[in-house]
Amino acid sequence: MNPTHPIHRNSAEFAFLRLGATRLLLPRADVRILELAFDVDVRPKSPARGVGWVTVPGHPPCPVFCCTDGLEWLSVMRTDLPVCAVLTDHHGQDFGVLCSEMVMADRNRLLFSPVPLAMRCPSQPFEQLATDGHEVFCVTSAQHLSLALMPKGML
Repeated sequence: MNPTHPIHRNSAEFAFLRLGATRLLLPRADVRILELAFDVDVRPKSPARGVGWVTVPGHPPCPVFCCTDGLEWLSVMRTDLPVCAVLTDHHGQDFGVLCSEMVMADRNRLLFSPVPLAMRCPSQPFEQLATDGHEVFCVTSAQHLSLALMPKGML
């Protein structure tokens, strides 16, 4: 991740994803479509670190991922995350992330700041924090999430 080119400087619109207690903020352009978690195919052969597959019309099935409130990736679906946000990374690779909601974020109400040193770790998929005055969001992108989620061979 390049701290001289923060994610927020390149994006006009943002999407807010709630993954249980975790709040992610990513460029709106990274979100391809929303599906119901009910539509996730949980075949026995789930992707590595994933919970199943979802098919977006006109595209091959893509892996779906689910995490704990602490962004630890699970191999089973959480029942409290009814939405599958299908994201597209910078390689054009689609993947789904289960969440409880996705809404548009008002860029003008967001204040961005670096992640405090005590919170930084090499495996985290975010490089900034943002607040709207009420909640704190982890600023990320589909690219950063895909690097954290998918084994190297899947990209």
